[in-house]
Amino acid sequence: MNAAFAPGRCMEYVEGIGDARLRDIALAEYYYFSGRPADAARAAEPYLSNSDLALSLSACLIYTYANLAIGQIQQAQFTLMEVRNTLASADGHMPLQLRASAVFIVTTAAVLLHLPLPADAESLQEYIRFLPPGLRMFALYVQAHYTYLQGDYRKIIGIVETAFAMQTEVFPIPSIYLHMAAVMDYMSLKQPEQAQAHLLAAWELAQPDDLIEAFGEHHGLLGGMLEAVLKKDWPEDFKRIIAITYSFSAG
Repeated sequence: MNAAFAPGRCMEYVEGIGDARLRDIALAEYYYFSGRPADAARAAEPYLSNSDLALSLSACLIYTYANLAIGQIQQAQFTLMEVRNTLASADGHMPLQLRASAVFIVTTAAVLLHLPLPADAESLQEYIRFLPPGLRMFALYVQAHYTYLQGDYRKIIGIVETAFAMQTEVFPIPSIYLHMAAVMDYMSLKQPEQAQAHLLAAWELAQPDDLIEAFGEHHGLLGGMLEAVLKKDWPEDFKRIIAITYSFSAG
């Protein structure tokens, strides 16, 4: 999620990570974002209780969402609760970067599942600056999605444009999700041409590495844009995206 790589070179990037533990987490993320949730859950599970909290938090986020997609709801709920407990029990000695990661995960899980934020949740906005660049971009996507849920559509594009203006390198995964937010916004504003441009930009980033998960997750929020843009020219990819939609939505 926090990786800058050229489209088509995602696995090359993953295989080039020197630390085997970080490589395993990156592989779990790749499995998830390429629509392979069962593989993602298996790859992330060994790190759920890792003594390195950064690894554990990363594994928990992927494991939670992967288990939703494969119908293992109790595992998803348990893991998310563990992250909340970690955050609740953290004292003033927890490094700000780790606290920011925990706040990011709790907020992301709630917002993207359209659930209420916990009553004691800390504001992600206060911690964004402590996240590394790629996660900072994804956090801005989460803010854009939350703004969408509040119905304040005219703010979303500003958030998306700010995120893209901040990046000094291309971070494909958060960029794909930011483009999804822009499509949601422009379709709500009845501006389909701008929506299509963002969908195609997301597809250009996603297709070379098969990073199709985001399209399935957002299908119902894109106002028919997937059918209009992808179904004809990429029918097999479209079928896989719809399969992701069904399994994720059921979860």
